[in-house]
Amino acid sequence: RKALLIPGHQSGIVAHTHDAVTAIFRIAHRIYEKLPSFLRVPTTTSSANEIVFSHGGRIRVTTAGSDSFRGQTYDSLLLSEFASYTDAVEAMAAILQTATPNAEVVLETTAKGLNHAYDLWLDPQGYGRVFLSWRLDPTCRLDHLPRNVTMTASVLDYGGQHNLSEPELNWVAAILQTKCGGNWQIFHQE
Repeated sequence: RKALLIPGHQSGIVAHTHDAVTAIFRIAHRIYEKLPSFLRVPTTTSSANEIVFSHGGRIRVTTAGSDSFRGQTYDSLLLSEFASYTDAVEAMAAILQTATPNAEVVLETTAKGLNHAYDLWLDPQGYGRVFLSWRLDPTCRLDHLPRNVTMTASVLDYGGQHNLSEPELNWVAAILQTKCGGNWQIFHQE
C-alpha cells in the first residue's frame, strides 16, 4: 500500500520459492487491479514480479536465494515464510542490508521447528512479535463433522485444554485427519 500511496516508496517482498513469488505477485497485481480508478496510480512497468508506479513507487517480489535484491534500497520489506529459506541466516543478512535506516521490516513465517525463526521468537533482536492463532479466523470452524472424519480422543482432549467450541473441534478433527495425516506436530507447525 505504501508503494502505491507514497511517491518513491520502494517495497520488497521476499518469498521462499519461485512458485511463492508468482502467487504473491498475482495477489499484489489483483489487489491493484481491483482498486477504484481514483486510487489506481498509473504504472510505468508491470512485469512478472514487479510493479513500478508513475510516481516512482515500486513493489518487487523475488526469492530469498536470488541476488536480485543486492544493489537496491527498500523502504519496506516483507520476508515471507522466512523459516523456509534455504539458508535463513545468510539470506536475511543479505536482504536486510537493502533496508533503509527507517525501513519497515516484517518477518512472517509458519513455525518449522527449532530454527532461526524460533531463535528470533525467543530473542526478537529489536523486532516486535505477533502471533496470530487459527482461532482468530472465522473460517476455521465447521458446523458438522465431515462424513469421512472421526472425532478422536486426542482432539477432544485438545479441545478441553483450549476450551474449543464444537465447530472449532470439528475443524480441528477435519484438518488434523485430512491435511496433517493425524500428526499433531504438523498441525501445530502449520
